[in-house]
Order: sequence, then C-alpha cells, then structure tokens
Amino acid sequence: MQTAVERLKELTILYCEDEEPVREVMVSVLGKLVRRLIVAEDGEQGLALFAQHADEIDIILTDISMPGMNGLEMVRTIKKTHPNLPVIVTTAFSNREFLLEAIDNNVDKYVLKPVDMAKLIEAINQSLLYHETRYLYKDPLTGLPNRQALLRDMAPNMPHTVALLDIDRFSEINLIYGEAAADRVLIAYARQLKEAFGDAATVYRDGADSFALLFHDPDYPIEQIEMRLTEFIDTVENAGITIDDDRIYILTVATVAHQDPQAFNHAQRTMIASKKSYRRLNTFRPNQTERGRYEEDIRWVHEIKTAIRTNRLKPFYQPIYDTQTQKVVKFEALLRYRMEDGSPIDPQTFLAIAKRVRMYASIIRTVLKDVIEVIRQWQIRVSVNISYEDISNPETVRFIHGILSAHPEQARLIDFEILESEIFEDYESVKAFIEQIRRYGCGIGVDDFGSGYTNFSLLEELEVDFIKIDGSLIMGIAEKVRQKLIVESIQMFAGKLGIPTVAEMVSDAETYAVVRELGIDYTQGWYFAKAIDASELEQYAVR
Repeated sequence: MQTAVERLKELTILYCEDEEPVREVMVSVLGKLVRRLIVAEDGEQGLALFAQHADEIDIILTDISMPGMNGLEMVRTIKKTHPNLPVIVTTAFSNREFLLEAIDNNVDKYVLKPVDMAKLIEAINQSLLYHETRYLYKDPLTGLPNRQALLRDMAPNMPHTVALLDIDRFSEINLIYGEAAADRVLIAYARQLKEAFGDAATVYRDGADSFALLFHDPDYPIEQIEMRLTEFIDTVENAGITIDDDRIYILTVATVAHQDPQAFNHAQRTMIASKKSYRRLNTFRPNQTERGRYEEDIRWVHEIKTAIRTNRLKPFYQPIYDTQTQKVVKFEALLRYRMEDGSPIDPQTFLAIAKRVRMYASIIRTVLKDVIEVIRQWQIRVSVNISYEDISNPETVRFIHGILSAHPEQARLIDFEILESEIFEDYESVKAFIEQIRRYGCGIGVDDFGSGYTNFSLLEELEVDFIKIDGSLIMGIAEKVRQKLIVESIQMFAGKLGIPTVAEMVSDAETYAVVRELGIDYTQGWYFAKAIDASELEQYAVR
C-alpha cells in the first residue's frame, strides 16, 4: 500500500499564493514531493492556468486572501465546471466567516499558516480519499447511489426483492434533443422514482439509462410492487417529462425478482426477455427447468475455477505456415479444456458456458499469461483471439495493458485477432482498443473475415496487419466455385491494400492447392499440423 508521501509523487497540484517568501518556501519543498506543481501568484492567474491544465490537475491548494480575485472566488468559478475537484485553502487568519464561505464553496480542508508540511500532506491524502470513496458509490449526474452501491448493499446469500427499470430507446432522446437535455431527463426521472418508491425502496442508477429499486423489506408483497410499478410507468408515459419547452415522453420496461438471493441476476435476465417481447412489466417466476439451469451454472463456476487452478484449461499452439515456402511463421493460441475425468470439451461449447456463468474474463487472462511465458521461452510469434466481451470489460482491458507493459519484449511478438462480426457491436470501442494496443508493438488482425458482415472499407480504416479468411469459406473450396470466387475477391482486395491474408481450416492437399493458387499468404490447418502442447514448441524455437 502506498504511503502518503509516495502518493504525492503521482499528483499535479495547482498552487496559488500571492506572498513571494511563502510561495518560494512552499515551491522548494512541495515541488520536490509532487509530480508537477503549477504555480500562480493570484486568483486570476490561477484561473487562467487551470483553464490550460484542467485535465492534468488533481487538487488545488490556494491561499484565501489575495489581491484582485481571492482564492475563494477562484474556487467558486472552478467548482461550477469541476464540482468534484478536491480543494485545500490556506490562510493566516482563523476567521469564522472565511471558514463558512470555504464550506459553502465545497472546500475540503482548511490549513492555517505557517503551513506544517506534515499536516498539509495528511490533509491532501484525506481529501483525495474522501473524494474517491464519496464518488465510488455515487452517480455524479443524478446523485443516486450507483450499481457498485447496489451490489454492496445486497448481503450475499440473503433473499432480496429487486426491480429494474430501463428507459426504452433512450439513445433516440440523446440524438433528438441532445446530451444536455437527455441528462436533465435522467435527473427528473430519478427524482420521480424517489418520490414514488422512496418509502419502500432505495433507488439506484444501475446504468446509462437504467435504474434499480432494492426494497427494504424483501417480503414486500409482490402484488403491491407490480401495482406501484404499473402506476409509475403509466404516469411517466402519459405525462412525459418537460425540458424547457419540450415535453419528452418516456417508455419504461421494468422487471421484478422477489424474495430471492439471486434477485438482481434474475431481474437482469428477465429484462432481456422483456425487451424482446415488448412487455412493459415482467416478474421473474422460476420454473423447475430454470432452477435446474441455475444449479448447473453454479456447478460450472466451480468447474472452471478448478480447471484454471489445476491447469486443465490451457492454450495449445497451432502453427501457421507461409503458403509458398511451407515454413512456420507464427502460431495461434487455441484454448483446450479437459474435464477432471480427462474427457475433452469442445472449445466453442466451453466458451459459451464460460460466458453464461460470467467466467469469460478469466479466459483471456489464462491465455495471455501462458502466451507471454511461451514467447519468453521460445521467441516465437503468437496470435491470440480476443472477443468484444474482453474489449468492453474495463477490468480485462486493464489486465491486458498491465501484462503487455510489464513484458514489452514479449508484447511485440503478440498478434490479437478480433472477430469481424464483433467489431460492429461497438466500432468506436474496438477502434480505440486497437490504437492502444499498437503502442506495445502488437499486431492486429481480423478473424473469420467473410463470415457474414464483410465490410471491405473496414480493413483500410482499422489499418489491420492481416486478415484471416473464415474457415467456412475455405473448407470445400476445391469443389465449390462460389466459395472460390468469394475468397478470390477477398484476396484481391486485401492484396491491393497490402494486407496479408491467412486461410484457416486447410485440411487436405486439394484445399491447399487452391489456397496457394489464389495467392493467399499464410495457411493454417490440419493438413500441415494440429495444435500442440507448449512443451512441444522447442522444435520451432528461434535459435
């Protein structure tokens, strides 16, 4: 755990002080402790410097009494646009009016001059800690507790009653009225929810356009909850929410799970079904089949955790060859899984199960750890499959950045393969991820290209390093003229852009002959080699 002094080294502080002797002393001491100290001689200069460096500044330290614009006037202006920025004020006067004004301006700490440096360091750290914990569980827009708070407030293995409310097609409100108006809609909706249910439940903001109710009494009659939810939905739908001169009509989809330790999860699952069926209100009522599936999910959570711990979930490595020279150029890491009794599980089946029981994030971690070690040991290039689910999970992305930055030499020998179909789920997020990963020297490829979403402009815009042609187009290509024409078109377009191509699932000599004839750069499949255990890679090692 970081000490208070160590934490200072990560901070950029805006320091405002008009008295030159005091300023020089503080700069000479504090300047050595922090990452950067931005110094102003009065409030006006401080405000100007803040405008230039707002994205960098972690905390403001300012004197109160200064000529022209004083410290509190500067803080008041800054707080209008950055209300959560920590502020500490210093003054030579223990003045009650100054103190009250500082509190009114949401100042965190008040330090008397001459400044005791130990007390100042303590004040800085206490202020930062306060802001972190205060907003860790609070939604800054609506002021409601957030999802983290909801998960914290639900005691494990205890029955709960939870309702979820989702504003249907909220993205259209954003597009039509703009983000500012949409934010005001959310604030108004949150206020109405608290007015309607505050006596019986805590209201949370669960997501961008969704809210949750955790009922204080898990035994609150389900019939009354359904009646109150229906009344709320009808009221908001009929009356709308007025923003300036516009009346915006809100459609709500709601779900309830009653007296259940897994109430939140059940309500989430029910919400998916509700949106598909266009039902405004759905109550989760598990049948015997569903109970059996939940029990099966619990079993699989245990199974997957055990498999990772006992090394039964691990990548194997399939060579990828230069089509013309038939020399190995790199490998693809393919996940393999065996049950405790030794029976294999089909990778696609296993990955689907892992997603269902929310263990999918463990997959990329397991694979990358093994890949880093394999590259370190044998100096080979390895392709790793990465899903949209990985890219959209902030914790997974942080893990990827962490392991790549910790192993820069190995990172340069890793290629990431992204499914073409998944790129379109959130194009901007995928593009941002690619840009970040390139900083480590990693290659980027599109996997299963041509599988149904084919967009040739995608290749040029993302500046991919290679494309892997979908195996369903490669299998049987020697007999199927249509498939050959599609693959030939992909190869010609990629060739004009200078993007290498890979044919996967090349399983026989006839298929290989067509792949070679079409000029596809690299080949992968059982015709050359199956995936092998990492212990067998020595024969391919770079000497």
